[in-house]
Amino acid sequence: MPGAYWSDAEDDIIRTMWGTSTTAAIAAKLPGRTRNAIIGRADRIGCPRLDKAEIARRIQEAHAANPDAFRAHRVGGKYDPWRGQ
Repeated sequence: MPGAYWSDAEDDIIRTMWGTSTTAAIAAKLPGRTRNAIIGRADRIGCPRLDKAEIARRIQEAHAANPDAFRAHRVGGKYDPWRGQ
């Protein structure tokens, strides 16, 4: 989507999910937007940069609050990122 504008609704989704979801999860909510586009937009709209430990902590808190939202497919006891949700 070169030259595409970001809507207020898309910005709201990024602000809401930022820090509690992965960029892949945010991109899944915004069809046509890549993970890199999400990261760039989050930076431009002022979402805070978080270190990896802080991101992991926030994702664990969100998982504890709603474990069904974070179902992972496992193959042979390992996470398989290719199967989706």
